[in-house]
Amino acid sequence: MLLCGFSIVFLIKTYIEQLGLVLMGTVLLSLGVFLEVNSHAIIMPGEGLPNAIALMHQLKFAKVKVYNDFILIGISLVLALSFTHSLAGVREGTLIAAFLTGRLVNFFTEHANRFVAWMTPAADANN
Repeated sequence: MLLCGFSIVFLIKTYIEQLGLVLMGTVLLSLGVFLEVNSHAIIMPGEGLPNAIALMHQLKFAKVKVYNDFILIGISLVLALSFTHSLAGVREGTLIAAFLTGRLVNFFTEHANRFVAWMTPAADANN
């Protein structure tokens, strides 16, 4: 498989290959979200809102992330149907990513305890 630039798009022809690419992308996205949230640095809005809700209500970030993603999908479905009268831009890959991202972040968090502890600032570790 050729992984340079947009050339990979032309090599992926079957639906199963496309699904595999969605799954690989979701794993990489989840790893990035895990690193972003646990670094206690600047957080992007897509993870900032669920992170704030999780901190305020003492919930697991991963669970709030899944709910947030599905709410955003619902909003996008309403907007797509309102303006284009079709489900433009929302397909099974969107649902797979929304369903798996939070769960994979939770998996990474549970299985990388030492890494999470290492990334936690000293002020947070004393509380």
